Amino acid sequence: MGEARFAYPIFLSIRDRTCVVVGGGKVGERKVNGLLEAGACVRVVSPETTEHLAQLAKAGKIELVPRPFAEGDLKDAVLVFAATDHPEVNREVAAEAESIRALSNVSDASVEGDFVLPSVVERGIIRVAFSTGGASPAYARLIRERLEDLLGPEQEELVELCERLRPEVMARFPDDGDRRRCVWDRLVTWETIELIRQRKWDEIEEKVAACLS
Repeated sequence: MGEARFAYPIFLSIRDRTCVVVGGGKVGERKVNGLLEAGACVRVVSPETTEHLAQLAKAGKIELVPRPFAEGDLKDAVLVFAATDHPEVNREVAAEAESIRALSNVSDASVEGDFVLPSVVERGIIRVAFSTGGASPAYARLIRERLEDLLGPEQEELVELCERLRPEVMARFPDDGDRRRCVWDRLVTWETIELIRQRKWDEIEEKVAACLS
């Protein structure tokens, strides 16, 4: 088999799973914030940390190991982030992660990890992630800016509308997958998004009723 050209894209559930960040600087802080948003149990290993990380530890939101990385610090981890300024430490972290079959992300480009973090655009519960595989961070930034313009608040409101309607659609057509798909095909359109943008809620309610009939 030839060498894989692309990484496998995935949205991973890590709620209540242990994730370890080695490094307490600004890079480590960004990793920790994202992990906490996803509901992970976060352990930070670093002799020094940012004030934000220190406050998180004081509040009991993360486990802080206030010393340099040592063998055993990755116990029970499913994801590992090597985010120090020292390539040799990052290399050691990645090697131990591999030995316990945990996936590693390494901030230092000279050390290869198992996964990279994509650029992400967030609108409420909507997450759009994309990557150039490291080939052009500038292009990734350009695409992110365009998507931020495209995904206005009306996009989030449409998703929230669909979330509220899902139980009703399932109850109305419990054994008819084709009818359920037809409802969503008729409702989830650019026309509906435009109605939301213009706050035409009466027309939206009429459209919902028509789709459910």
